[in-house]
Amino acid sequence: MKNQGTVFNPKMTLVLFFAFFSKVCIAQVTLAYCTLNGGCKFYQTPLSYKQVDLMMNYLGVFEEKKGIVVFFKNKSGENIYYADNKRSVRELDTYFGGKGEPVVAKDAVRSPFGDATIQPNDGDWKVSAKPPVVKNCPAGLDEQASKLNLVKSGKKVFKRPFQMQELLPPGSVGLNTEPNAYRGLILVENQPTFKTIYEVKVKNPNFMEAELNYSIAIPSQPTCIVKIDFTYTRQ
Repeated sequence: MKNQGTVFNPKMTLVLFFAFFSKVCIAQVTLAYCTLNGGCKFYQTPLSYKQVDLMMNYLGVFEEKKGIVVFFKNKSGENIYYADNKRSVRELDTYFGGKGEPVVAKDAVRSPFGDATIQPNDGDWKVSAKPPVVKNCPAGLDEQASKLNLVKSGKKVFKRPFQMQELLPPGSVGLNTEPNAYRGLILVENQPTFKTIYEVKVKNPNFMEAELNYSIAIPSQPTCIVKIDFTYTRQ
């Protein structure tokens, strides 16, 4: 596919991603997992503000204003997340009913939802994909995207607790958005922009559902979006 004299190659774009990703600035973004009247668990992560902004679709606001990303279940039982750029960790803990003496864990976020977390079983896992759904894309790009083969079948030995990055290529980043639901990001910081949001839900120890959303910025054209649904089944 040609665009303004330049050949767009998704595979080459991913190669560029792996070359540039290691240079992304690390910026200690803090995540808060809170319960009403129970305070919050805080995790200081190696995620950058730009990574989180793109992952959560904050359209540049979080990268600019910073803050803490808060996850909680409201009184109606809905899982909610928002960026709080007004409260400190102490103030957030107090706001959610804690004692205002929070501990901030460093680096990896481990089982923020406690006993509700489902651990996938080790073993052979088969990945099945549905046909891509495309919007605003040049002809043939859906086929190119499906051939990138970012998720693969095979033998899996998962870390304990489970981390969704284990399902993706090295360099991917991600976070836990609600019990047994995860969101990850693959970002190419080079033009044309090729961004992949990956979401997975662990339904039981032997079955997972996932979704890949490719967002491809092409000059002078609407953003091309390719969506592919997957299932993971332990054999």
